[in-house]
Amino acid sequence: MESASTYRLVDSLHQLIHAPTETLADMAIAGLMDHCAPLAVIARLDLSDHSSQEKTAGDLTQVSLLNSYKSKFLALGIEAAEFSLTETGPFTMAFVLLDNPLGHKIFMAMLADSANPDRHILRQLLELFAGNISLALCLKAKAARFELGQLLAEILPKLKHFGVEAMVAWPENEPSRGHWISARGVSPFSGAGRISQIGGSAKGELDDKKREEICALLPSDGPYNTLSLNNFKIGALTAVVLFAGRFADSEIVFSKFRDLVGDFAGFEPDRDIVQAFRRLKKDHKLIVKGEKIASILETAVAVNHEINNPLTAILGNTQLLLMRAEKLSQDAVAKIKAIEQSAMRIRQVTRKLLSVVEPITTGYTDNLEMLDIEKSSGTDSQEKPPSESK
Repeated sequence: MESASTYRLVDSLHQLIHAPTETLADMAIAGLMDHCAPLAVIARLDLSDHSSQEKTAGDLTQVSLLNSYKSKFLALGIEAAEFSLTETGPFTMAFVLLDNPLGHKIFMAMLADSANPDRHILRQLLELFAGNISLALCLKAKAARFELGQLLAEILPKLKHFGVEAMVAWPENEPSRGHWISARGVSPFSGAGRISQIGGSAKGELDDKKREEICALLPSDGPYNTLSLNNFKIGALTAVVLFAGRFADSEIVFSKFRDLVGDFAGFEPDRDIVQAFRRLKKDHKLIVKGEKIASILETAVAVNHEINNPLTAILGNTQLLLMRAEKLSQDAVAKIKAIEQSAMRIRQVTRKLLSVVEPITTGYTDNLEMLDIEKSSGTDSQEKPPSESK
């Protein structure tokens, strides 16, 4: 996989986690089409509220072919499968069915040409996208269940050691749902919209003028020497949080807050996506390596079969001639021995082809690479041809 393609795939997976529910199927299909250009893709979501969405992309004939297998696959209840389809063309087909813990069902299918470089990992790609759709649905449900003010009321005591005495928090773009969190508890706060206007797009500690304006809006717990503003992801929700208190370093407060919120969310999307993708790349490399070795061994068997028969005849005849060396000229004997030595070398090379364990190539011409048989076979590179070791 090229690095640019890799970055696009990770980005698609990350965006999927935070996408609106109604766009999940479309975004998953777009990510797959962009990454591996399959002939057809199907994504179907059956949600726990009995609603569903099904999206397709690709050639209509190929989508129809996928649909014809979908019912058979669903009837079997298999979680994932990947197989070659030769009756209608040299295709690779993959299916994934994922039952979400909250009662959602995610079904995805993909069809690719047998020459597609990603044909070996279609199932793994579908599992990545289906898994992130499932995760997105879980995070949305979790975000819907928690109450922002109550959550931050639990976090505030852990920030007091860092000098934070109170907080104002509201969902991004919804300042009407503002909360005031202090040692006295949680209460609705109607001034979040005004704070947002005063703070603007500022991130970090606010200057003295903005601090004075905002302090005038806050309840009488203050005054506060420091006010810092920032946005944070809490599950699937983006919240704006204003920290009020007596602290010297806003970044330390932000970092600690992220840790505490991370404990609540229980999930780090970027980390988990990267780890999953690393496993996918490792699987892909192993598959490609195995295919190379299998191809080399198939060629080696054919070479041994086609070459060893005439080679045996050449060696047999050279040895018969050498048994009568006394009747031949020295020049003829030397040439016969050279033929024998070359034939033995050919036999040695064909045997080494059957012992390839790690395909290693070397430059041959400007545009071509060739297999380094000595290094690839794992045999002693210093081994001499039989005729030279006598």
